[in-house]
Amino acid sequence: SADSRTYKRIESGEHTTCAIDMNDDLFCWGSDSAGQLGNGTPYKNSATPILAPVPGPWRNVNVHDSRVCPVHYDGTVYCTGYGGSGLYTDVSDSKGWKEAAGNWGERCGIRDDDTIECWDWIHSPTSETSVLSSLSWKRIASTKGWQKHGARADTWCAIRDDDTLWCWGSDNDGAMGNGPDPASPTPVQVAGGGTWLHVSMGGVHGCGVQTDNTGWCWGWNHQGQLGLGYFGGTVDSPTAVTGGHYWRIIEAGPNHSCGIRTDDTLWCWGDNEW
Repeated sequence: SADSRTYKRIESGEHTTCAIDMNDDLFCWGSDSAGQLGNGTPYKNSATPILAPVPGPWRNVNVHDSRVCPVHYDGTVYCTGYGGSGLYTDVSDSKGWKEAAGNWGERCGIRDDDTIECWDWIHSPTSETSVLSSLSWKRIASTKGWQKHGARADTWCAIRDDDTLWCWGSDNDGAMGNGPDPASPTPVQVAGGGTWLHVSMGGVHGCGVQTDNTGWCWGWNHQGQLGLGYFGGTVDSPTAVTGGHYWRIIEAGPNHSCGIRTDDTLWCWGDNEW
């Protein structure tokens, strides 16, 4: 690579990648089709990293399709991309945040007091773009103590500070992992309970790692993205990834999954179209 920087965090979306370097500066590259590079010149893609015009230090960054939302160390959330002006915009409404993630309809984040809140992207009546609504904050879980969370199109999952895993939203294709129970507007613990280290939500499925380093997936399996050794069907509760491996992390993509084992080897399964 021509880029000689050293990065400590990197996140990839559908066509855009962002990373935070060792100096806590934020860089993005790839597609700028919706202004997601955040430098005010939309539709100018870049094959080299572009420095964010808002100075760091940055805590983390989330990339979802054509939206980028980094979190500053001062607790401020900025977003750029689809529905915006092509510049980073403060959407944190004077609240302190640890992280934020999103989907096409809304974004959710973990606040400094470990509660989860979400906010909507609302469409302007005079254009096809959309704007952030600073009036649509809503408490999702009044209980404190949330650690990590992941999002898919209409489903959210998060790990509590007691290491239990909870999901809410749509249960299409078994995405909530709560067995035959229906969708829920409030967090519901996944079927089978357990204690969890990590959770990630893909386009049509979710995957996670329990505290014993076993890997689990649930949801839609038509491309084999659940790692169960077969194609097809849906699974409505967390099911162990085949092979008896032990994992540090598993990330769910649109129709595939990848994980790093405890021996630091990298494995992938599911859709291989590209």
